[in-house]
Amino acid sequence: MFGLALPLAVIACCLAGAMGGYLLVRPEPAMAGAGLVAAPGRRDGPGEARALGGMLLASHAGTAGMLGYSPSVGAYMALALSLAWGGALVGRLVNNLREGPGEGRALQALAFEAMMALTLALPFWMSRNGIVVGPTVTV
Repeated sequence: MFGLALPLAVIACCLAGAMGGYLLVRPEPAMAGAGLVAAPGRRDGPGEARALGGMLLASHAGTAGMLGYSPSVGAYMALALSLAWGGALVGRLVNNLREGPGEGRALQALAFEAMMALTLALPFWMSRNGIVVGPTVTV
């Protein structure tokens, strides 16, 4: 199982990076797909979406690169991204409890965020068990 942790985390990073790239290049369709529209008379909505897309793209691309270059350092970076996806999951759960389950798409997003959080946490747990080879960082 642990032998698959790094490749799965890199694939998860590529998936999230692709999502960020799409948001960076095409913010209006991406926002519309999430049910968001820019407020009338405001032009900063697409810019905020592009900023989020750039953050997703850069953070996940950097983590994927570090997982390949220095797996132990990449594992810590992947853990930070796992916590971010876990935070999104908690926020969505709180929203579902307070506002109701909403549409079926919200349940799909819950499952996706849970899988991303779990997959990105795997390299950290693998490195804590001493299975990762390569340069290490002792904390």
